[in-house]
Amino acid sequence: MRLFLTVGTYLGALVVVAVVAFVVVIVLAGPHAGLLPHSLEVIILGLGWASVLMLPVWAARLVWCRLGKSDRSETQVEQGGSQATGPSQ
Repeated sequence: MRLFLTVGTYLGALVVVAVVAFVVVIVLAGPHAGLLPHSLEVIILGLGWASVLMLPVWAARLVWCRLGKSDRSETQVEQGGSQATGPSQ
C-alpha cells in the first residue's frame, strides 16, 4: 500500500508540475521569446527541468516517509510500546 500511494503521488505531482511548467512556458516564453541572453537561457532551462523532475520526487519522498512513520507507530501500539521519550516522573 505504501509503495502504491508513493507512486501515485509521484505521478500526480509530475502531471501537475508538468502542466504548470508548460502553461508558464507558453504564457511567458511565447510573447517574450529571445529576450534572455543565451547564457541565462541555459540556466533557466536547467532550473525548469530540475523543478519538473525534483518536485515530484520531493512529494513522493514526503509521502513515503509519512506512511513509514504511521506504520512504525501502529506497530509500537500493537506491541504495547510507549511513545514517550522523556524520563518518567
